[in-house]
Amino acid sequence: NTIESKRAMQRALQAEEPTAEPEEEEEAEEEIYSIEQKGQRIEFKLGAACSVLYDDSVWYPGEVTTYTETTCKFRFKLTEGSNTRFAEWLPNDDILVTDYTVVLTPESANCKAIQPGGPPQKSLQGRSNCSAPCRD
Repeated sequence: NTIESKRAMQRALQAEEPTAEPEEEEEAEEEIYSIEQKGQRIEFKLGAACSVLYDDSVWYPGEVTTYTETTCKFRFKLTEGSNTRFAEWLPNDDILVTDYTVVLTPESANCKAIQPGGPPQKSLQGRSNCSAPCRD
């Protein structure tokens, strides 16, 4: 009977395979970003708190939510009284990251920190300072 043969084959294959121990899940390493803010080098992670100077000249609390490599922009959301979300380059005088670590010396910098390009600045060769192909 073919069904019995298939079952026997499956049992034989299962007996040959050693029982694998469950693999430990590797924790995804959070990306760290590094920018110049108010004359000092800072490092922060996505989810960091920030303050946003909005159109009404009032500072609102917000959060850095994501970073998009294709545009070199961060996405932000205001966290009080509004569900406003927007994208902008950092550093930016109207957006201050408030949850950060100051980099005191080059040796204390996280060597894996991503340094976003900020707004595209055309050089003499017509290249921007952003490593990704920046678009608005």
